[in-house]
Amino acid sequence: MRWTYVAYLIALDALLILRRPRREEDDAPRRDGPPLARPALFAVGALAGVSSGFLGIGGGLAIVAGLGAGLGAPQRRAQMAALALTLLPMTAPAAYVYWRAGWAAPWPALVGAIVGLWAGADAGARVAQRVSETALRRLVVGFVAAMSVAMAAKALA
Repeated sequence: MRWTYVAYLIALDALLILRRPRREEDDAPRRDGPPLARPALFAVGALAGVSSGFLGIGGGLAIVAGLGAGLGAPQRRAQMAALALTLLPMTAPAAYVYWRAGWAAPWPALVGAIVGLWAGADAGARVAQRVSETALRRLVVGFVAAMSVAMAAKALA
């Protein structure tokens, strides 16, 4: 299972690295954007859903890589979409399957993690707004690469 996760992270990192560079004016904040093909959006959602249910990681990385590299969305738009999509609708079905199988988590641990997630997500989003698009992409690629190295080391141990 760990090697599956390592391969998944390497594939997502490759997508992020191979992503076509964007012009700065394409990255201005706006609510609309070019229409995206429904089959492509379905594919991004399916990849995120499989990674959520199979690997238990929420699928946010798959959404960011899929929207950014596969569909050309700006980095911040891809990140916002991943955050909105992972809010509840994507993870609830998988959590229910695990709960039905008897894998319940203690409520105090869940509440503590939720409070930490809220605080961390807010702080991270505020920092992401202050760095350039290029720096943000490099940080995401570096983070995913570091995760894959750490998981590979864990798999070898």
